[in-house]
Amino acid sequence: MYYKNKEVRVWTSADGFYNNIWKVDLNTDNIPDFIFENAFEDGSTLYALISMSDKDFQEKLITDDYGGYYCVESSDTTQNLHPLVIKDINNNGNNEVIANLAKLNNKLFSISCTDTFYIDR
Repeated sequence: MYYKNKEVRVWTSADGFYNNIWKVDLNTDNIPDFIFENAFEDGSTLYALISMSDKDFQEKLITDDYGGYYCVESSDTTQNLHPLVIKDINNNGNNEVIANLAKLNNKLFSISCTDTFYIDR
């Protein structure tokens, strides 16, 4: 992955691929942060690259069971998985990432492996 023509992350695993990449501002510093999914044959992991300055990023694991592959509660949950929500849920000025939610009847709800990722300042 590149930011401003500089390599910020290299894929080093033998298998898997970047399935999704989201550009967000998690720590509200007006420098883009990135959330990315590493997909594998039997599941995926979700990571964040948090901007530490205009040149450096810190990698953080959000969840190692993204997509609910091992934690779905029913076929309804599997069919209605919602990828993630980015929102300041604790009113600290930073956005959090809530992963592995389900959406039924236009309402989001947690499933057994819902993870919330908080940014430390």
